[in-house]
Amino acid sequence: MKNTANLNKMVLGLILVCMLFFAPLQSIQAATDEEIAELREMVQALAGEVASLKQQLAEKEAKRDVTPPPSQEKDPTVRQPVAKPSIAGVSSKYGLSFYGYFKLDTLYDSGLMSHQEIPYWVRPETPTNGGSFDMTAKETRLGMNFAGPTVSGGKITGKLETDFYGNVNTPTSVSGNHSFSLRSRHAYLNWDFGDWSILAGKTWEPYIIEIPQTLNFGYYNFMGQLGLRKTQLRFSKKASDNLELIGAILEPVGGVHGADIDGDLQDDAVDAEFPVFSGKLLYKIPSLTEKPANLGLAFVYGRENIDLPPVGSPKEYDAWAIIGAFSIPLTDRATWKTSFYTGSNLDGYWGNIGQGINLALRREIDGVGGWTQLQLKATEALSFNIGYSIDNPDDEDLSFGGRTFNEAYLINYYYSFNPSVLWGMEYLRQETGYKGSVKAQNDHIQSSLIFKF
Repeated sequence: MKNTANLNKMVLGLILVCMLFFAPLQSIQAATDEEIAELREMVQALAGEVASLKQQLAEKEAKRDVTPPPSQEKDPTVRQPVAKPSIAGVSSKYGLSFYGYFKLDTLYDSGLMSHQEIPYWVRPETPTNGGSFDMTAKETRLGMNFAGPTVSGGKITGKLETDFYGNVNTPTSVSGNHSFSLRSRHAYLNWDFGDWSILAGKTWEPYIIEIPQTLNFGYYNFMGQLGLRKTQLRFSKKASDNLELIGAILEPVGGVHGADIDGDLQDDAVDAEFPVFSGKLLYKIPSLTEKPANLGLAFVYGRENIDLPPVGSPKEYDAWAIIGAFSIPLTDRATWKTSFYTGSNLDGYWGNIGQGINLALRREIDGVGGWTQLQLKATEALSFNIGYSIDNPDDEDLSFGGRTFNEAYLINYYYSFNPSVLWGMEYLRQETGYKGSVKAQNDHIQSSLIFKF
């Protein structure tokens, strides 16, 4: 009986414990039913929002697959310095930027030219002379600008520029017509101290003051424009805001690309043991517009040594020129440019139609020349140039058959589709005279398509 009583007490205790346990649970369950309902509604609302977001994301992905997002186009005319190039295999501890252009030239000539791609002068007419059609991309250009350190208070910069005109055709060889040979155009460093600077290397010859606007690669050379590019050591000084003085020592070169008339295996200008000196004065004055007018006066002087029979009797020939030029803005859209020269023995300086020394007369060939051009900007995209040029050696210094004059009339236009893409057309009417013979004529038509980068 005692065990039964104990069992009854245990059962009664368990019942009391269960009642104490489940009673609170029931009250909790009753209290949380409303909260659970609210949570369920919140979960359903969030599920709806997630489904909406998924739908919007899917629509965006579909649009991106069809049309890529537009990217901001950079102005190709602005060259940004790069601390370290991202091009694989190219590096520099100083700033380095690339530039250049691709150029396709289409050329037609009605007569026979001295050089098929470059209309320097017209060759004498013969029964076999005829017109020609040609195309070339040899003027395609690649350049690099370097931003160097500051040394002794002066900023160092540099330029390296090339094209593919290292080989051109001549009357005796046309192999250069279709071959692309890399050559240097500019290769120099400039040490700039603000008011004065030092340039060392190859660039434009310092006696050049103005350059005409033309599509053809000749820049009016042998038609009135002296100079191109040579290795030099140049010093420049800004005397004031309006005045700049320039002096330089240039490499001696006999003829355009060197000449060895006496056959002693040495360039005749190098054989003279004398450098070429050049200087220039540039001055700005007010004009009818906000832009100033530019005036310039320059000179160049060198020598050539030629040893002709009797052997051991060398003779030195002077080469010199005085050049004047100006650029005058007439209106905001019209500019008048002119350059002229007088000098002697200028075949190495792109003058006198490539004639320097008359060996038969044993004297230099004197001459004068120049060009003038009106530059018009019709719209922001379209510009025109109208010009005239002449090279005129002294007939008394020429032998029979020598080139007495080289005259040209020019008109061209440039159209810019945008700052990177240009198209130009040019017409050049050219006449070349010959001593004791009739003059030769040529109509040169050129079209050029240019993409700058």
